[in-house]
Amino acid sequence: MVALSLLFFSVAGAAWSQSPSTAQLTQSSGPVSIAKIGRDTTAPTLMPVDFSPAISSQCERKFHGKVEISLIVDAHGLAQNMLFLKPAGNDMDRVAILVAQMDRFTPATQAGTAIAVGQSLELNLEACLVSEVDSAGQKNYKLKLGSVPTQKLKPYNDYPQEVLFATEQLPFSPGSQAPDRVKQVGGSVSAPVPIISPQAEYSDEGRKKNINGLCLVTLYVDAYGLPQRLKVVRSLEPTMDQKALEAVDRYRFKPALRNKMEPVPVMITIEVNFRLGYYG
Repeated sequence: MVALSLLFFSVAGAAWSQSPSTAQLTQSSGPVSIAKIGRDTTAPTLMPVDFSPAISSQCERKFHGKVEISLIVDAHGLAQNMLFLKPAGNDMDRVAILVAQMDRFTPATQAGTAIAVGQSLELNLEACLVSEVDSAGQKNYKLKLGSVPTQKLKPYNDYPQEVLFATEQLPFSPGSQAPDRVKQVGGSVSAPVPIISPQAEYSDEGRKKNINGLCLVTLYVDAYGLPQRLKVVRSLEPTMDQKALEAVDRYRFKPALRNKMEPVPVMITIEVNFRLGYYG
């Protein structure tokens, strides 16, 4: 698989551009109670979604992946507080979040009243790498859907009894400024916890020059636990810096929590340690 982390990431199409974010559709002013599926509680169901505007048939290359996330289906039938359970560790994770943002559900009910419940969602995805030439004649690569996703919804009971819905619902757009809601770790804001943290590879140039040392990368970890806006703040060597960025881009986290209830984006720094003897 090619290193998609270096490419401009976009899932284009009218379905995404016309679909308002969850934050626009439903806003929680306080803690929300999370029920469990049981005898008197019906489960939510996944409604059909027209993904055709987001699917491309002009593929230069196709990629397949399976991602499992947890989410809360709220009383409006929308996905909230999505977290990775089994990430792919590549851009399929970003596709999965965007697909789940498009999903709509019939909400769970208790005694005839719509309620919020925890669920897990397994997504089998096919993505399509396409190239487009912009007005300046520059070729840009984008990742789009290659086919209709296959999804499976199951109960998930590991959410606390009360949560606050994340207010920063969508991943940061490429080239955008970091949102004002980015927090600093400390006090009421816990640090994000890595789920997967792949080892950076040595570059050929770094191995040839026998380079050892630390490369420091700053990033925002968004409310889903995805790394955003990576930047090298302590350089080691250009090709080694690039390897560090590629590795950190594949990190996945349990996101930071404010007051143990609300997923929030935070800025952190990761040390990428290169030791040639370790790599052989």
